[in-house]
Amino acid sequence: MKLFFKHTLLTLIALFTLYTARADGDVSFEINTPLMVTAGEMFRVEFVLTNAEPDEGSFKVPSFEGLEVLAGPTTATGHSFQSINGVSSSKSTFTITYVVMGQTAGNITISEAEVAVKGKRYKTKATPIEVVAQSAKRDEQAAAEQGTAVQNQI
Repeated sequence: MKLFFKHTLLTLIALFTLYTARADGDVSFEINTPLMVTAGEMFRVEFVLTNAEPDEGSFKVPSFEGLEVLAGPTTATGHSFQSINGVSSSKSTFTITYVVMGQTAGNITISEAEVAVKGKRYKTKATPIEVVAQSAKRDEQAAAEQGTAVQNQI
């Protein structure tokens, strides 16, 4: 009977610790992308929601005007738990990723993306990206490599 009580008590303490740790993090929504890319070069645009799961169907895709969308959206989730000296913390991420390519040199802006969590809306900031020209010699080589890389990723 003592063993049963001990296991039950330890289980309750562990669950309480996990619950407390999960409530620690603030919800945030941000965009991760390079600020400068080469024309004809693939790159990722990631929208990361931290410490929450989005409401189903609530993600509003931003404008990718000036970019060619090669793949996406793909989604991934991650969870981490840490306990140091009795202090627990937890973090979860929900990531939506697009693979895109700038066709011509110039400045473009990825508009705001938006997502809802339990009815509350979160937005990213509009993000400028500079697409720089590529040398003519590299254009042919990059085009061949790009086609192979896109096929491998897909």
